Amino acid sequence: MKVGVVDLGTNTCTLVIGTVSENQFSPLLKETRTVRLGSHRNSDRSISVQGIRRIKEVINYFIYITLKEHIHHLPIYATAALREATNKEFIKTEIEALGNTTLHIIDGTE
Repeated sequence: MKVGVVDLGTNTCTLVIGTVSENQFSPLLKETRTVRLGSHRNSDRSISVQGIRRIKEVINYFIYITLKEHIHHLPIYATAALREATNKEFIKTEIEALGNTTLHIIDGTE
């Protein structure tokens, strides 16, 4: 079975696509895009409109790639930049509205 997953970090966003067979993962593709969320942080610790736009551009591109690979759901795991953002729930709603995605914000203890 072919699967995809996204790591949304402070500086980069990475898509990994691979196959899972008999509990083993074999990577097929890795694509990284720069998002620089740290430089898109406002004084109230929210991510700016430009930062949100950049996240959405990258995720839309990754959705396009995964759909071409016949992967119809793309889990996204976000780290510190989103965890600390005061508008993280708004960003989660915006990203999930793109379709075929679920955004998980890692709490820092995982």
